Amino acid sequence: MAMRAGLAVASAALFAVTGCGSRTAVSSLSSVVASTSSVAAQYCVNPNPAAPKPVTPAIPHVAGDGRVTSTWSLDGGQATVAPAGSEQPRVDRQQALCTLLAANEINGIDVLEDDTGFSLVLGKVTIADQLLASPEAGAGEVGVESPPPLRSFQSRLAWVAVIDPPVRSSCGFDGFASSTPSPTLVPYQLLVLDAETGADGIVYEARTYTPCVGSPSFGPEVAPLMVNVSVPWRLISRDPGGMSATIAVTVTACDSYGEGTNTSSSRVGLLEVDVARPIDACDPPKDVTQTLHGPTVSDPLPGTLTHAALGYRDAAPAN
Repeated sequence: MAMRAGLAVASAALFAVTGCGSRTAVSSLSSVVASTSSVAAQYCVNPNPAAPKPVTPAIPHVAGDGRVTSTWSLDGGQATVAPAGSEQPRVDRQQALCTLLAANEINGIDVLEDDTGFSLVLGKVTIADQLLASPEAGAGEVGVESPPPLRSFQSRLAWVAVIDPPVRSSCGFDGFASSTPSPTLVPYQLLVLDAETGADGIVYEARTYTPCVGSPSFGPEVAPLMVNVSVPWRLISRDPGGMSATIAVTVTACDSYGEGTNTSSSRVGLLEVDVARPIDACDPPKDVTQTLHGPTVSDPLPGTLTHAALGYRDAAPAN
């Protein structure tokens, strides 16, 4: 499937219209005091992020508070967002914003890293059940458990981040098409977060075209909602030579993360350990060991280590 990579603009008329607090802690030479709360990862690194640029053109029929005022749909009704009426979300707008800014789009690219518009709306979401039976697999790592199965979304109150990441593809020997086929499609993705629990969600990718010669359209597709999380860690031991250390990192069986980690190059001794996690987390937390180096493997490890803010990573990671 093609990957998204540059803005694709579509007319709003193409819609079918029918009607986290964070904490830091500082270590000594031989220990570190991590977050004082085991639930810190449920909060956002920045609980009050700035509103990003909206998708262009604007989503139709949305009130100033983000509530949709008329039903609209994509792909002939495969995804529908209807007015919420008098229902009130348990998850407030700011929590939804910081959670979904920490999300990945359907191909695993961070929303924060992609050149995409982002518009947040509230409505009652319905996703066709037949799409849930074969979700997009994503880029899971070897040994990582699959996310929990997708649950039915039938007229559920939800926050929806509408994003418009452009399409990426190398196209190989076929080359890039000189024009876009007809009919014009809306190349949007919907990042859907359950507004009652904040702990269930789905990504919906609307039907669109690849940019390659002779390539057909693809989609719609769905995948579990994945979020990037800055997780707790603690120091276990230091290498006598001062070049590395062993740390314990708190993860779940569904988390994806790299092998080994480094302290920040711009803030001496700061350490942020990030994982990609299903919003519907699986299994109790567990500790895994990681090797820690300075900013590069040739740099000495700083004598004092500082714990980065914990929670959904809705701000650029500490580098």
